[in-house]
Amino acid sequence: MLNDFRLAVYNACVGLGVPVYDYWVTDGQFPYVIVGELTTSDKQYKLNEEVQVSIQVHIFEKSKGKTRVNGYVEQLRTAFKEVEGINKRFNSRIIEDVQPNVNHGIVTLSLKQVQNK
Repeated sequence: MLNDFRLAVYNACVGLGVPVYDYWVTDGQFPYVIVGELTTSDKQYKLNEEVQVSIQVHIFEKSKGKTRVNGYVEQLRTAFKEVEGINKRFNSRIIEDVQPNVNHGIVTLSLKQVQNK
């Protein structure tokens, strides 16, 4: 499940039409996307097991406004709706980076799945 989810998120990012990395870059051409942090949490219950997976996606765009990076975030939201899973969540925020005119979109994609024992 974990690798399938990460691959689906990576493929959704590739669909944005900009370079996608699964490692941090400092010299990438704008715009670009980094598929970043992966967090998992398992809970054991008497009859089932709950697995929650979250992946952060970072979108970097050099422009004088947040319109472009917001467009990428919305495209990712639409693509994420098509990822298989139960209880999917999408959270995003857009901040100004430390570099002038660089906007940083941070998207957290979460999936919770319950499996019977």
